[in-house]
Amino acid sequence: RSQATWYMYEPESIRPGSHLANLRETPKFIAEVHCWHPEVGWYRAGTCFNLEGTIYTAAHVLDNAHNVKLVRDGAEYECRPQDFTIQDMDVAFMRPTMQMTQRLVMTSARSASINNDNMVQVCDGKRYSIGVLVASKAAGYLEYAGSTTPGFSGSPYYMGNSVWGMHQGGGTVNLG
Repeated sequence: RSQATWYMYEPESIRPGSHLANLRETPKFIAEVHCWHPEVGWYRAGTCFNLEGTIYTAAHVLDNAHNVKLVRDGAEYECRPQDFTIQDMDVAFMRPTMQMTQRLVMTSARSASINNDNMVQVCDGKRYSIGVLVASKAAGYLEYAGSTTPGFSGSPYYMGNSVWGMHQGGGTVNLG
């Protein structure tokens, strides 16, 4: 994964046969992550989701942020990067407050187990793609054969209300 600028990781990738389409409605467990830095102001950094009562995003989405705003269908909730716990493997999480979930009208998804090949989708809050998700040879990772662009980091790999994992970056292989 290369860092194009200090606030956005690239490359993501467009995959043959996996087209980006506009979401008709953002799933109720997904929100956009906007970050604020004094040099650039607010910028869209990635995506987050509520899985079984915990908000997850990719840790690199929060890099260099001075403030964070979760945005869903025009509603906003401000928090601090320090409100998230950072774990290994580029994972950040926080427990949502009742005020947050009520303001964002955000529900919770449920976790699903990976099978041989799972057809899933990934989104950035505005657009989505569909592709096959498989367990990676790299321990603990998943490979997604669908298209992604900057802003997809932190999105769940999901179908309906079930989540298999989280998108973290692209390149020759989209990993999560």
